[in-house]
Amino acid sequence: MIRRHIIFYGHVQGVGFRYYCVHKARQLGLTGWVKNKYDGTVEAEVQGLEEQIDQLIQYLNS
Repeated sequence: MIRRHIIFYGHVQGVGFRYYCVHKARQLGLTGWVKNKYDGTVEAEVQGLEEQIDQLIQYLNS
């Protein structure tokens, strides 16, 4: 099990992106948190198996 701290840039600010992040993370069995930052980025910290974290990142990048 690993933990990753991730910062997403671009058009990610808003409830929709955070909702999809949390929803997909739960589907993959990951734990952690996600929040909007004042500079327009979204910050997340996820914990779980490396394969599932990579799947989450790929999903959110698409």
